[in-house]
Amino acid sequence: MKVRTDGTWFTTWREDASSGMDYAFIFADTSTSAGYITVTGPAKDKIPCDFNAWTGDKVPIFTYNVSDSGFTLPVSLNGNQTLIIVFVSPQPHSPEAAFSRPPLWRLAQMVLTSSSHLSSMQFECRSMDGDSHRWITPMLERISAGI
Repeated sequence: MKVRTDGTWFTTWREDASSGMDYAFIFADTSTSAGYITVTGPAKDKIPCDFNAWTGDKVPIFTYNVSDSGFTLPVSLNGNQTLIIVFVSPQPHSPEAAFSRPPLWRLAQMVLTSSSHLSSMQFECRSMDGDSHRWITPMLERISAGI
């Protein structure tokens, strides 16, 4: 794991061979800061999840950039805040299986445009391999899409 931040972060990486999960622990020292972590190696093919140490809950993270060598996640922390990210390999019938990669898209571009008379919006996602999905919706209408 590589770190780039505008503050001081202390990090630790742990791999649990028995569960197949990897953990990134990130602690921000004294002040609010933002930056990125870059994950390479076997963990880059797993699903990144925000891990709640109190409950054990894992919530998939969808905001990251993907390259051939790994992926980069944006991180923002308050002073003295700790973030734990767990990287999981989905098992059949597990909650994480719904978010497996593939088929979870690795987005190359997201485009949001509005019509000239502001009556509709167009939302388009393009994957790294050139596939795309497009939605057109009236302005101010909430959209949700599964791709």
